Amino acid sequence: MKKRITIFAISVLLVGAAWANPPQVLWNRVLLETYGWCYSLIAVPTGGYVMAGSFQLNETLDFMLVCTDSGGTQQWIRRYGGPNMDQCRHAERTTDGGYILVGYTESFAPAENGNSCVWLLKTDANGDSLWSRTYGRPSVSSWGECVRQTFDGGYIIAGGKNADSLMLEVGWLIKTDANGDTLWTREYPNFALTSVLQLREGGFLIAGSVYYQPFYNQMAAMFLSAFGDSVWFRQYDTGLLSNVRDVVELENGGYYLSGIVNWSGREPDLVVLRLNSDGDSLWQRQVDGLGWDEAAALCIAQDGGCVSVGYTTSPVGQNADIWLTKLALDGAVEWNTTYSSEYSDIASTIVPLSDGGYMIAGWMYECFPGPCLWMARMTPEQADAVDPGLAPNEFALKQNYPNPFNAATQIQFTLAREAQTRIEVFDLQGRLVSTLINNHYPAGTHSISFDGSRLSSGIYVYRMQVGSFSQNRKFVLLK
Repeated sequence: MKKRITIFAISVLLVGAAWANPPQVLWNRVLLETYGWCYSLIAVPTGGYVMAGSFQLNETLDFMLVCTDSGGTQQWIRRYGGPNMDQCRHAERTTDGGYILVGYTESFAPAENGNSCVWLLKTDANGDSLWSRTYGRPSVSSWGECVRQTFDGGYIIAGGKNADSLMLEVGWLIKTDANGDTLWTREYPNFALTSVLQLREGGFLIAGSVYYQPFYNQMAAMFLSAFGDSVWFRQYDTGLLSNVRDVVELENGGYYLSGIVNWSGREPDLVVLRLNSDGDSLWQRQVDGLGWDEAAALCIAQDGGCVSVGYTTSPVGQNADIWLTKLALDGAVEWNTTYSSEYSDIASTIVPLSDGGYMIAGWMYECFPGPCLWMARMTPEQADAVDPGLAPNEFALKQNYPNPFNAATQIQFTLAREAQTRIEVFDLQGRLVSTLINNHYPAGTHSISFDGSRLSSGIYVYRMQVGSFSQNRKFVLLK
């Protein structure tokens, strides 16, 4: 399998003196011949990973599992589906070492006449299909968004179905036994379900968006007993158009709820809420990216904070960048950063690792005949500064400080040996703005100043070139 190595440059969007440094990209892989979309990433005990999503073949989609080793090299791929559109939206590993996938199918009964139905698929550890079940009616489209294995060995599915003219959407919760046979269902008019959790105490938490009219919706969560009976329901006033993307349970009780908010006339932003065990909001934070922002998934960091992953586009409509944001337990933004390449990189899922780092995955559009999958291994946060007395053993261009900045900023770089070094600044159209240095420098760590007083506000790229080595980063000039 051929791989293209895509180099991610890092841009810190917000800076505070007490913040930890954001994770760095340890390695990343692009699966050039695996076309489709990745919605779930699963770490397996062998040290490898499984990506779940949809494989694109001509004008149709199939459910898909892709297994890689610990370094991101593809080991196997499995596809499941029929002649029509079959899209996987979520998957997780089950206690027997296999996988459970959910989404929708237009290929299998009772789906017909262009309508879809919920499709649940069970595989073994090698991705071979064991059984599948469909849920729905031929006359109404339905779909699954999230699936969890429950303590009794069965499954809980959160999804939805089309409604009549009086309702925008009906949320649909399906509880099954270990073979996928339905035990009970619940319906929630105008409540678009995005996620479901089985809680440590045995009940369920569902989260989604409550629709009042086509252009007004709010984030919401509901706690249910183990039998599906409602215990409490909460709505959160986060903005005119607010949509839930993910929810996670804290070890000591309570939840993080993430999504996007789109106030009238503005581009969407990330919004994160911390809830107590009764669903009451303890704090709410709205975080802005570069332009059009999308929050895809959420995970809990080792210190109890949370990390959101998604993507953001620049205000001038450039490619999408990977976007990671870390919030502390008290809601303070610890870091807010993007990772960019020359392609549009859509980040859709994140997995915390035992060393404090993260695995993220998604897809990129610059492939043919469809988007292709990628994954990246992120280092742990860098809380401690590097001892400046240590001799560098690599070439590196550091993130400027401060960033964003008004007029002046410092740029640091390290050289493993004496070398001719050039650092240049470009605008987002690729036009050269300034050549900062083009001189011979000794080995060591160096710092230079950049004066942007004659430039307009915006995002710029600065590049270091040393022989065949090249590294790009971004900074933000605000006046």
